[in-house]
Amino acid sequence: ADEHGFYVLYPEQTEDNNPMGCFNWGGDYGDFTTLTRGNDENQSVVEMVDRMLSDHSIDASRVFVTGQSAGAAMAQVMLATWPDRFAGGATIAGVPFMCPDSYTDVFTCTNPGMDRSPDEWAERGRRGHQGFGGPYPRLSIWHGTSDFVVGLQNMTETLEQWTSLHGIDAQPDESDEVDGYPHREFHGSAGTALVEVYEITGAGHATFVEPSTGCGQVAAYFDDAGICSARHIARFWGILEGGGGVDGDGDIDGDVDGDGDVDTPGDDEPCECGCSFTPRGASAPLAPIFPLLIAAWAISFRRL
Repeated sequence: ADEHGFYVLYPEQTEDNNPMGCFNWGGDYGDFTTLTRGNDENQSVVEMVDRMLSDHSIDASRVFVTGQSAGAAMAQVMLATWPDRFAGGATIAGVPFMCPDSYTDVFTCTNPGMDRSPDEWAERGRRGHQGFGGPYPRLSIWHGTSDFVVGLQNMTETLEQWTSLHGIDAQPDESDEVDGYPHREFHGSAGTALVEVYEITGAGHATFVEPSTGCGQVAAYFDDAGICSARHIARFWGILEGGGGVDGDGDIDGDVDGDGDVDTPGDDEPCECGCSFTPRGASAPLAPIFPLLIAAWAISFRRL
């Protein structure tokens, strides 16, 4: 963030809201009204965004949200309830929005996951902000194929939900390998990647770091997979090198050296899902108006 010129806000859960410290991404113990726009935790987070916009020089059209595990599920809550406020999102080991129909469904949604049609997933996605006509934010989806905490099926279901919300099919327009891992892109009519998927072969329940390139550190829920998820996500959004524009190929215009270095969270005493709401910001002299990244991580951490 310091190198490439964007602010970062770290919202985390409090034990008063959830004894496990998890975001209530599946509703407030069966109360699904909390998953609609302007209620409960999604309202709290968007108020933090508004405070950042008020206090700093931030481009309101370039606000993004990401998270891992419960934080990834919460990131989807934000994208579905406030789709007009976020330009893009990313989920690492996440669960589709509005997955459960009851409190006990939360556990099935987590593992192995719920199998629903793309149309049904899209209908559930639209419940977050009823009447919203689009366009929806772009989404980068990441999942380890050996994740036994959040089942791999959730990767497919999340893909089906967000491609359907974008009005595109779930057949990839481009398939390749990035740093040795399968990567797929799903394009809109203009040829821009609206959804992408990274399958991290053999990886478990973690955020993927690459310490050898200066991307993060190995810690609880942070694994060295030889790929920097933060760097690729930021490049997909278009916020590297001062937030250069996206030309439709997923690369960032102006990122001349292509290194895309992004500072990532280090480890602190990890808890199960999160600890306390803590907004932090950082600026760099790379652009007159900076993007904002909301990192809804599922464990506590300190900045490197």
